[in-house]
Amino acid sequence: MFTFTFDRLVKGDSSIVERYQRAMEIWDKIWDDPKSGSAAGLGQLLSKYQIDFERCGGYLETGTGHEEMSFGQEIMVVTGFLQFILPGGGFIDDEAEAKAKLLSDAFDPKNRGSCSVIASGMTDWLGLTERIQIP
Repeated sequence: MFTFTFDRLVKGDSSIVERYQRAMEIWDKIWDDPKSGSAAGLGQLLSKYQIDFERCGGYLETGTGHEEMSFGQEIMVVTGFLQFILPGGGFIDDEAEAKAKLLSDAFDPKNRGSCSVIASGMTDWLGLTERIQIP
């Protein structure tokens, strides 16, 4: 499921925590933006900040390869959804559930702006929308 993250964890990459923390800082910026109140606006913000998430994966830092870019997109999708989920499952609260649904809608092709098809597809591939039971 979280293949890039898992690979780095088992190899002892101590930068994982910092990378995920940086991603959460980006999400704070996104949710603070008034555009994040609609799926279309959130889709535009995802496009705008995608490169920042990719940098969380090491893109343009350690290389410009597909793996670093994909790792950053994995971090983007994982932190995007899991910030709203309780460790045992279920949503933190009603607001978290609404934001998770909005995020799911923003990753939909009609709303994602120029956000990567890979990042959008990763949402489905990781099974996050199913796992958190977004209708």
